Amino acid sequence: FEKIPPVQGASPLIYRGLHLALESVAVKYLNIYGTKIWRLVQFYILLYPRKESSCAFNR
Repeated sequence: FEKIPPVQGASPLIYRGLHLALESVAVKYLNIYGTKIWRLVQFYILLYPRKESSCAFNR
């Protein structure tokens, strides 16, 4: 990778603003999908027979 030359003026501020905006959007979507996925995981853990899971751990 080439070294990025130091940028003068307002560009770094704009870049930082864009970065923060993207980050907040990503966090929102991660929170939404994370909770859905976590609920599904808990649901499958509850459905999964206890005997099979204990056998898997004992191997």
